[in-house]
Amino acid sequence: MRQEIDNASVDQLPEFERKHIPVAVVVCVSIAYMIYTAIFSSLSFKSSAAIFLYMGLLSGIVYQMPVNDICRQFISGVKGMASTGILLGFAYAISGILSRGNVMDTVVNLLANALNYFPRMFQAPAMFLMHIIINLFVTSGSGQAAVTMPVFIPVADLVGMSRQTAVLAFNFGDGFCNFILPHAAATMGFIGLANIPFTKWFLYAAKLFLLWVAIGIVLLMAATVIGY
Repeated sequence: MRQEIDNASVDQLPEFERKHIPVAVVVCVSIAYMIYTAIFSSLSFKSSAAIFLYMGLLSGIVYQMPVNDICRQFISGVKGMASTGILLGFAYAISGILSRGNVMDTVVNLLANALNYFPRMFQAPAMFLMHIIINLFVTSGSGQAAVTMPVFIPVADLVGMSRQTAVLAFNFGDGFCNFILPHAAATMGFIGLANIPFTKWFLYAAKLFLLWVAIGIVLLMAATVIGY
């Protein structure tokens, strides 16, 4: 099955055969269980990893692969993600050093004070760009919100910006650049699984990111005008 996937191309995909049905069922059930856990319980990174591990094992079993082949395919998959894991480890180490050293507090305070120097129309787009800068250090949405929003919300009140617009600027800044950051876990995991070099992905996604930034600036300016 692994060889079929490696040799597949957009123009010539392997046919879906009867032997693939049990594998598809295992994958669908596993994904459904993850969704159920996320909605009705608590889905952590550890539990997600465990579910994917069991999903891979069960997929090999229902596909009637020999145990040795299952182990070889697992090792092959781990090799493909090794460079991604190392890169993520370095990135999170740098982020942790900056956070524990209170460097992030200094950066947030500096950016928040700089917001006062922008005209009212451009304050929300400026906050959006500031969140992009902060997201380079803190990729976690909840972590970034905990660091920035206690500072930016009072600043928004002082400059006359609505809190809804401030939250919208945060959402844009936190979400858009996660597709081009080398330490965004989900993005690096997906491109690593697809065997796409990060440099190639970055050249492709950077153009889309710049388009999103332009659209986000326009939307934030419109939100300021209508008093969102």
